[in-house]
Amino acid sequence: MEMAVAVAGFSPAEADELRQAMAAKRSELRMMKLKSRFYSGMAENGIAGAAADQLFDALAAFSNFGFPSRTRSPSRTSSTARRG
Repeated sequence: MEMAVAVAGFSPAEADELRQAMAAKRSELRMMKLKSRFYSGMAENGIAGAAADQLFDALAAFSNFGFPSRTRSPSRTSSTARRG
């Protein structure tokens, strides 16, 4: 989220909103709502075109893979799951 603040000029609250959107199970819609704000902030900092696309695409891709699923606790093992 530091990147959102440094690169796109997001406030800490906006960066947290982006973090929440990235962590949501189906985050695409929430990410798209923040996209124009992210791009305008990057443009203010001289980042546009392919570089801006690359940064946003990296965030979007990370949101799909970087956050674990909430459907299963990482501390649960298969033996405890079988016990019921």
